[in-house]
Amino acid sequence: MTSAPKNRRQFLRLGLPALAAAGVLAGCSETDTDTALHWRMKCSWHKDTPGLYASAQRLVDRINAQTQGRLKVMLVPAQEDGFQVFDQVAAGEFELGYSTPMFWAGKSPACALFAGAPFGLTGSELNQWLLAGEGLSLWRELYAHFGLLPIPAGNLGAQMAGWFAREVRSLRSVRGLKIRATGLTAEVWNRIGAQARGVNGDALVAALKDRTLDAAEWMGPWHDTELGLHTAATNYYFPGWQEPGTNLECLINQTAFATLAPDLQASVETACLAVHLEESALNAVRNQQALLNLVGVHKVNVRKLPADVLIALSQASNAVLTEIANRDSFAKKVYDSLSAFREQTRQWQRVGEGAFVVARG
Repeated sequence: MTSAPKNRRQFLRLGLPALAAAGVLAGCSETDTDTALHWRMKCSWHKDTPGLYASAQRLVDRINAQTQGRLKVMLVPAQEDGFQVFDQVAAGEFELGYSTPMFWAGKSPACALFAGAPFGLTGSELNQWLLAGEGLSLWRELYAHFGLLPIPAGNLGAQMAGWFAREVRSLRSVRGLKIRATGLTAEVWNRIGAQARGVNGDALVAALKDRTLDAAEWMGPWHDTELGLHTAATNYYFPGWQEPGTNLECLINQTAFATLAPDLQASVETACLAVHLEESALNAVRNQQALLNLVGVHKVNVRKLPADVLIALSQASNAVLTEIANRDSFAKKVYDSLSAFREQTRQWQRVGEGAFVVARG
């Protein structure tokens, strides 16, 4: 038996060659049900959550196929315990979990940074930091304190700034605005004069319609359409400064993982990487198609946030993140790494892909 991979290079040796080879390790063979290992994966979302529960199911299906019957995983949906997945997997109640690091800021303020940060890295840049930079090794260093091994398992891509009942003309129109936002996003909105409120997704449409809320941010065009937010407001603002590329994760109990044969460990990691790539692409395409539908069919007004609002949001984001880093030494370590990578990729975007996209028009 072998322990969990200790660093990024070992992770890449285990995962990427098998992924490139199309997914099934040659050494695996069919195994009788009575000799197979049976694991359970707890999902942070319930069965009716658009997209996210299906993503977890695809990961389970891929692990089961990849291991050819030697490891059988069953998906368990959230009931009222979606925010307990971290603790449940750490305690060994479940061998696996499917969630997002942004939920675990109460464990460590550094956790949310692995999901993304306001005015931080895009989804593709986050992948680069995780898989070719320091991100994954830092992520695993942090989670190891809780007996967990994290693997990226999807990215929601660029989100939108949100739905607004009325047009946002300047920073003045933000003051007193009642907006649904959570976590770091809520802190930032509050700093520039809005009144952030936590409202569950299934209550957002009603809250916008009865003007309990003036605005709401959720995810991107596809998830927002599935939730029906376009029926409650017609002003849809970009850019999604708060979550430019939200990372999803597979949580693995380290003790359970250490009991797996090396080829099964590699199979699980490869399955996660494959789903990470697949889900990232799927979310991007869904958002593209949903935006065209929102504009062409539902006549939604897609607007850019005014310059003074974006400047205020950027300044407030930097202040919030700096304060978090100053309060927690490991968060500072992660934030410094993320910030250095953001500057590196910014320089490259100026002449690389970013410059090409602008030139292409």
